[in-house]
Amino acid sequence: MKFIHIADLHLGKYVHGYSMIDNQDQVFWIDEFIKLVEQEKVDAVLMAGDIYDRSIAPKEAIKLFDYFVTSLVKLGVEVCIIAGNHDSGARLASMSSILKEHKVHIVGDITKEVEKVVFEDVYGKVNVYLVPYLFPVAVEQVLGGKYKDYNEAMKALLDAQDIDYSMRNILVSHQLVTVMGDEPEKGGSEEMVGGVGGIDVSVYEPFDYVALGHIHASQKVKYNHIRYAGSNLCYHFDELKKPKKGPLVVEIKEKGNIDIQQREIKPLHSLRQVEGTLEQIIEEEKNIMECNQYIRVVLKDDYVPVGALNQLETLFSSKNSLLMETAHVPSRIVNHGVTSNEHIEELSVHDAFVEFYKEKNNGDYPDSVDSKIIEYICSQIEGSEDGKIDELSTDQLVKFVMEMGDE
Repeated sequence: MKFIHIADLHLGKYVHGYSMIDNQDQVFWIDEFIKLVEQEKVDAVLMAGDIYDRSIAPKEAIKLFDYFVTSLVKLGVEVCIIAGNHDSGARLASMSSILKEHKVHIVGDITKEVEKVVFEDVYGKVNVYLVPYLFPVAVEQVLGGKYKDYNEAMKALLDAQDIDYSMRNILVSHQLVTVMGDEPEKGGSEEMVGGVGGIDVSVYEPFDYVALGHIHASQKVKYNHIRYAGSNLCYHFDELKKPKKGPLVVEIKEKGNIDIQQREIKPLHSLRQVEGTLEQIIEEEKNIMECNQYIRVVLKDDYVPVGALNQLETLFSSKNSLLMETAHVPSRIVNHGVTSNEHIEELSVHDAFVEFYKEKNNGDYPDSVDSKIIEYICSQIEGSEDGKIDELSTDQLVKFVMEMGDE
């Protein structure tokens, strides 16, 4: 049996305010994936949760998912899908009964008997078990009893199934899988991941292959056959530091004989981070030919030059790239981000407050509301004889708060 394992599509996702559907990123990826499925001639596609980015998915995401699944059905591929923590299980699995007639199996909620899809090849049967995102209370509702944590609940659910481990068995699961309490490496764009909900890898060990979702970095969990496929696209600039993404093409032959290959799908827009002063960036970009990218700029000027944002947007738009995020990390900030005393002494009271604010907020300048607060505090300091703020009267505070109310 040959199948492709994917997860964490997050259809309808926005990155820094930009729609990954409107910008065609997710549409392009799906079209390229369909080509891969046709090329690999697989029997099935396993989708390990977080199909949508939100439980109430926007209509554009629903239409794209419909196009995706319909295209796979037309290729004669069987499709197995579970809900992740971002999905609404009930909404995702609506009309699952009729879809099953077209070899599309969608499981949205935990049930006492885990849905099993049976495939058959020259070596016999392959059982694929579909377990959507699991909360302990959901297992309590279907099995009874009490479970102290996710690990105990998952173990109880799997133990309640009549699984013949002498056969070839595959599990599709969307959970945080740990190794002796250690969590897997995060991708960077995960939400609500970590700290709670860990399930030890030993619970999954008896299966011949475990198709995991939830963590956006592609990786194995202790064993080669227990895998996170990772998200289909990079949804955060931190993911530039992680291994390449790509669907996992898995071929399982006789029991114990399994081959796993990753196939990279190049995105419509790759991510790139650029660092330096504004002058350095402009000069260096003259020799860089990459285009059609999403860009993050880390400016290292001591002070952000006037019109820097407009210059950067013009620079990258000329390469058909999008300036998606900017950060300011002044080169003068040393000693773990603390500005030197000598530098502080050269600044006005107002500028010293702004510098302190930026150091506590990752280089970001105060917004309009915080600027007014800083200005007010400075006015009190500069208006005093000894440079200290005396206790403000109630009338002064009320007046200031009322003035700020419009903000």
